Amino acid sequence: MNKGIILVLLLATVPLHAQESISHTVNFPAGDAAWTVKLEHLRKPATTEGGSPVREVKSVDVVRKGNLRQDTLHWNDGTTSHYWWSLSPAVVLFRTKPSEPIFSIRPGQLSSRRFDESNFSWVGPQTFRKMEVVEGRPLRVYRIKVEDEDIKKIFTAGIDGETGLPVTWSDEETAATFTFGAPPSAPLVLPGEYEAELRRIVSHLTPVKPAGKR
Repeated sequence: MNKGIILVLLLATVPLHAQESISHTVNFPAGDAAWTVKLEHLRKPATTEGGSPVREVKSVDVVRKGNLRQDTLHWNDGTTSHYWWSLSPAVVLFRTKPSEPIFSIRPGQLSSRRFDESNFSWVGPQTFRKMEVVEGRPLRVYRIKVEDEDIKKIFTAGIDGETGLPVTWSDEETAATFTFGAPPSAPLVLPGEYEAELRRIVSHLTPVKPAGKR
């Protein structure tokens, strides 16, 4: 992405004096947490050129405990796959098929597919659009247009007006609905293969200590 990003704020139709009583805080849970993201793909065709259904993620169950995070991806063909996150050092381990090796990427490489607090980093007074009532609850709606040489998108977010929890997020290609629950009491345990790969990565990140004088 080009460094010269232009952010075009789609400002609220609500007068500024009416916004004074509105808190624009996003209370995304910190630390141990659990949430589910249901996804709707807005622009992808239903089938490939060969006529078979396009494989896509329909929902993601996330659990974050201690230094680990596990994302369980539910695909529309009935299969599941996992992202295992180490929060420090920040690395994501995954394989899309059981026969594949374990791949590693940095969290930032997932971009908006992180489906966490980073998806709402732009939410604030300047991007506030309006208040709505959805299923009897107040919803704060935010919108921003992002333009650079690579992308031109409008991002929209809905924040619960009472709890401050995220409810919806979209980027014109994917619409996500967030629900939150209590994390399980049991700790997350990294599977053996993933733990070995994480140790290998950490060993490469750790600087070599000088041998010192002899």
